[in-house]
Amino acid sequence: MPKTACLIDLSNHALPKSCRLLKRGSFHYLARKGTKYHGRLLTLQVLDVEGDARFGLTVSKKVGKAPTRNLVKRRLRHIISQRKSVLLNRHVVFQAKPAIATATYDMMWHEVERLFEKIKWKAEQRQEKI
Repeated sequence: MPKTACLIDLSNHALPKSCRLLKRGSFHYLARKGTKYHGRLLTLQVLDVEGDARFGLTVSKKVGKAPTRNLVKRRLRHIISQRKSVLLNRHVVFQAKPAIATATYDMMWHEVERLFEKIKWKAEQRQEKI
């Protein structure tokens, strides 16, 4: 099956399947080969790739019951759809930590921004070494 381009419909901030990591093997590969960035609410696993950015979400039962987990996933998908341009040519898995259950949307937004800045900074450091 040919891969389609990751296009986000900005009218409803949806994150289509073409932009998501869906297979278990993709998550495991990223866990083995990717770089981890830790925050208070999230851990990001990032792998530089050729092509479109793809994203995965992991929200375990440690975060809370189903309504809480679903709320966290909806908020993260919205934040990703708003900030996708920051992580071009990368696959990213967002792993929610239990503290995210009590976080507000703004707290999640700032956490993701901080981690994205850390990723950009590390990428710039690697470029300077070359």
